Amino acid sequence: MSIPNRLALILLITEIIVFLILVLPMPRSVRKTITKFITQSWIVTKLVTAFRWTFIFLALLFIDSFTRQYKMTKERAEVIEEGHYHHQHGNLGIITGDLDPRAKLYYAQRNMYMVGFALFMMVVLDRYRAVLLELVQSEEQVAELTVQYASHKRQLRTLLDERGDAAAAAPTMPAAVTAVPDDVEELVRKRVAEETKKVKEQADANFAQYLELSDRYNELEGKFDRLREKRAGVIVQDE
Repeated sequence: MSIPNRLALILLITEIIVFLILVLPMPRSVRKTITKFITQSWIVTKLVTAFRWTFIFLALLFIDSFTRQYKMTKERAEVIEEGHYHHQHGNLGIITGDLDPRAKLYYAQRNMYMVGFALFMMVVLDRYRAVLLELVQSEEQVAELTVQYASHKRQLRTLLDERGDAAAAAPTMPAAVTAVPDDVEELVRKRVAEETKKVKEQADANFAQYLELSDRYNELEGKFDRLREKRAGVIVQDE
C-alpha cells in the first residue's frame, strides 16, 4: 500500500473512532462539555481547517483511484473478450486467468472505496459539528430569553403590587395628602397604565420569542438525534 493510501486509511480509522465516541450514550453533563469543546475550542477550529485541506487531497486521491480502477476494469474486460474470441477459434495461447491483473484490480477497488468512505466520513463529521453548533446557540438563546422573561415577570408583579398597595392605602391617608388635583391624579394614573401596558407587551413579546426559540430548539434537537441515529445505522451496516 502506498504512503497516500496508508494516510487515507489512518484518517478513516481516526474518523470512525471519533464518530463512535460522539454517538455513544453518555451523561448529559459530559456530552455538554464535549459539545462545548467541539464548537468553541480553537484546537478544533485548527483541525477543521486542516481537514478541509486534507479533503482536497483525498478528493484528488479518490479521482486517481477511480480512474485507475476504471482503466483496469476496462482492460480486463478487453482481455476476457479477446480470450473468449481465441478460445472459440481454437487458440489457447491467451491466458485469461492471470492472477496478477486480478490482484491489481482488487487493490485499485479497495483503495477507491477506502478513500471514498474517508471523504464521506469527513463530510459527516463536518455536518455533525455544524448541527452541534446550531444546537448550542439555540440553547444559549433559550436560556437568555428565559432569564429575561423571568425578570420582566418579576418587574410586572412588583409594579402591580405597588399599585395595589397604593390603592389600598389611599382611603386611610389624611385629607391634605389625598387632596390631589384631578389633573395630577389623572396624569399619574395614565402614566401607571402606560408603564403597565408597556411591561405587559414586552413580557408577551419575550414569551412569544421564547416559545419560538423553544420550538426551534426542539426541531434542532430532533434533527440532531435523527442524524446521529442515521450515522450510527450506517456504521452498523458497514460493519
